[in-house]
Amino acid sequence: MSTAERFRHSMQLLSPRLGEEGRWVVVPGSVRTKPSSQRRALRQQRVLKRRRFVLVVLVWMAAGSLATALLGAPGGWIPPIAIDAALVGYAAFLIETKRRRIERSRKVRPIDQRRARREAEFDFFEPAISK
Repeated sequence: MSTAERFRHSMQLLSPRLGEEGRWVVVPGSVRTKPSSQRRALRQQRVLKRRRFVLVVLVWMAAGSLATALLGAPGGWIPPIAIDAALVGYAAFLIETKRRRIERSRKVRPIDQRRARREAEFDFFEPAISK
């Protein structure tokens, strides 16, 4: 694919096709139409399962490193402190992600196609100018 073809293709992806009216706002990762809602739900399930797994592994690592540090393992308290810092950072990431997801669900609403078409049809009246 040549550079010009890639440019044309990317511009087609960025702008709506001709003939489509209305105001469009692009929201990254926005809610899509109904056919993909099942795929989105499955993807969200996989993401949550992976995040839960990482959290459980970090908790077990923290407990294990604490036990080895208490038994006098080489390295002292540096590994448990580092793992605890990673655990706290990951927990903060999870909390912030959840807060953003909740905020997004409150603010972003999918476009109702029928309403968007109805609102796009309007009459234009030229304002009267007095001289």
